Amino acid sequence: MMKMLFILVGPKGAGKTDIQLRFSETKYIAIAHQIITEKHNGCIEVHFLVGAGTVFVLTLPVKS
Repeated sequence: MMKMLFILVGPKGAGKTDIQLRFSETKYIAIAHQIITEKHNGCIEVHFLVGAGTVFVLTLPVKS
């Protein structure tokens, strides 16, 4: 069984209630996605929680 590392990235407090990403932010997300999925065999999930904001979940395999 492979061990996995989960990293949650989200706002402190209430956060924004809508997703408004600038072009530069989407570019960084695309680069991060490529690195995490292609180089590290992980994944990125984006969850939008009403009243709590957007939460990114990064999942990476851990080598034993």
